[in-house]
Amino acid sequence: MPLAISNIFWSQEEDDKALPLARSSGAKGIEVAPTRIAPWGELNVRKAKDYRQRLKDLDLQIPSLQAILYGCKDMQLLGEEDAFNRLLEHFKFVAEIAGHLGAMRLVFGAPKYRLRGALGEKEAFDLAVKRLGPVAQIMKDAGVTLVFEAVPATYGCDFIQSTQEARQLVKAVNHDGLRLHLDIGAMITAQEEPETLVQKSASLLSHVHFSVPGLGFLTELGDIGVALDSALVSINYAGWIALEIMPQKEALENLEKMILLARGTFIHTLAGES
Repeated sequence: MPLAISNIFWSQEEDDKALPLARSSGAKGIEVAPTRIAPWGELNVRKAKDYRQRLKDLDLQIPSLQAILYGCKDMQLLGEEDAFNRLLEHFKFVAEIAGHLGAMRLVFGAPKYRLRGALGEKEAFDLAVKRLGPVAQIMKDAGVTLVFEAVPATYGCDFIQSTQEARQLVKAVNHDGLRLHLDIGAMITAQEEPETLVQKSASLLSHVHFSVPGLGFLTELGDIGVALDSALVSINYAGWIALEIMPQKEALENLEKMILLARGTFIHTLAGES
């Protein structure tokens, strides 16, 4: 199971230094925010293929995308029909781009695009199950998978704030095009027990973010890290672990340190990486 790092950590101007440094430090992939390739209105298949080749030349893969709704307007998972239809059309485009990038997992966090509005919790859950079915089919048709991420209330989220809730949602949708994403920072915030959570999620878990609450520089996880490493090994987790850190001015100076910290935290999970 290989290690990746999200390119939101450093600035676009730092790509030429950050990308080779990430590889030499032990990362095998880059989780990509699509608008770091080009703005939505300018992003196309050719630019996606060119970016993929750029990373391939550095011996880097693109296992996943994040920030897949960044900067988009008038789109909502749980909003009016028109807003949902715009979301569907955008997902079709992003799924196509993901395929050309070789990115098999698309992380759906985006708290402001899944707000409940006036809906109660059960109403929102039922509507999400209904609407995520067509979304999942779009992903499957494109040969990719949407992975649903729990987002804590501290980020302005009011729908699916814990990994347990995300697991229940993915299970209810019951579609190959939708799987579970484990965000470690969200797990810590929700005070979820790592071993039990991972064991219950074994058949649905498809992607992992190593993050900390607040998305700052990564820190030692202590007993939580040991438990997570052991739990992921116990379920034979074969997906990627991607480091997620919000943009930092001193990203380049800390990039190698972050990757080495992750490798030390998941020493057994990463032992068989390919």
